[in-house]
Amino acid sequence: MRSQATIMSCMLTVVVSVTASGNITAEVDDLGQNAALRYWKAFAVMPDLSDDERETLRNQPDSPLGEQARGIVARAGPSLRLMHVGALIEPCDWGNDLSEGFELLLPHLSKAIELARMATLRAHVRMADGDIGGARDDLLATMRLAHHVSDDGLLIDILVEWSIRRLVINAAAANLDKLTVEQRRRLAEDLAALPSMARTIDGIRAEKTISYEYMARLLRAGERQRVIKNTSITSEEDRRFAIAMADALQETEVWNAALAQYAATLDRLITDASLPYVEAMRNLQALEAEIEQRKKNLYENPQANAADVLACAFAPSVSRILTEQARTEIHQSLLVAAIVYANEGPDAAAKVVCPLTGEPFAIDVVADQPNWIELTSNVTDANGRSINLKARVK
Repeated sequence: MRSQATIMSCMLTVVVSVTASGNITAEVDDLGQNAALRYWKAFAVMPDLSDDERETLRNQPDSPLGEQARGIVARAGPSLRLMHVGALIEPCDWGNDLSEGFELLLPHLSKAIELARMATLRAHVRMADGDIGGARDDLLATMRLAHHVSDDGLLIDILVEWSIRRLVINAAAANLDKLTVEQRRRLAEDLAALPSMARTIDGIRAEKTISYEYMARLLRAGERQRVIKNTSITSEEDRRFAIAMADALQETEVWNAALAQYAATLDRLITDASLPYVEAMRNLQALEAEIEQRKKNLYENPQANAADVLACAFAPSVSRILTEQARTEIHQSLLVAAIVYANEGPDAAAKVVCPLTGEPFAIDVVADQPNWIELTSNVTDANGRSINLKARVK
């Protein structure tokens, strides 16, 4: 008969200890080497929030750190403890069946964003209370969550990763004044040492493999309607497009040609997205305009343009996705510039340049908030707005 100690050693896969500084450490055996298992537990015990509380989460770092914010943080404690444990585990498998293609559900993404917001809110509270070590741990663990979220490599996963990364960057920037020179330097080093962010081309490659195999399987099985229903039918134009798809995909040689055209279109997107940002955006926007014209041609004459049907229906709008990648890359550099500004002054910060253009950032003191600076890149987003970051430096 096994001893109680032996049984417990088999059952317990994670041993968690809290140090005097509030840091969480974990010893993980092979059975527990999946961060997603810890994150799912964290999601399960996340507190239910009112609409006002959700608004507080969404509005940080501008939300006041009053009774409501502190109440959220207190109730989120068990979830955040589990998040920290998951962050210490390298492998992360969400258990998604990627063969489901466009029908795949990803409920963990919205949960991850909410958990990340709770973590950065607690970092704000801890900074305000002088618990710099605890706040730093929250920010780094949230960055690890961001890295884990995009483990499957889908474009939507990657977009969520970038969103969480920017949450951490904004939280750090809003609290630089509370750190010493050495603490700011260490924070910059810690963030730089984390895994690099996923990139747009990684997501397109994953989408190409997964969606191509999914559509090919359904079309071979004669399940054209399952392919067609993934086109969002919200207008008369879309309804006509769905009819055109149904007509075009009747013949085997047509849908073989359509699959080949879809793969070729995604290859063009990968090539264009790999170029320097300005050139990439120019090429991508031209390709997207071409796809729109091909779609119009398909509406007017489905049979003559049938080979374009899948590319027109399912090729992603990569220019907007690439803009989000650029925003995240630039935000990371803007935070570095803000830390250098706080530690060494404006002349030293002017030497930190935009990773996409090599140009220095514009740095201005906010007129009605003299403790804050606004750092601005000369790169604009898809809507023509400058990419910038506000930081409290004194």
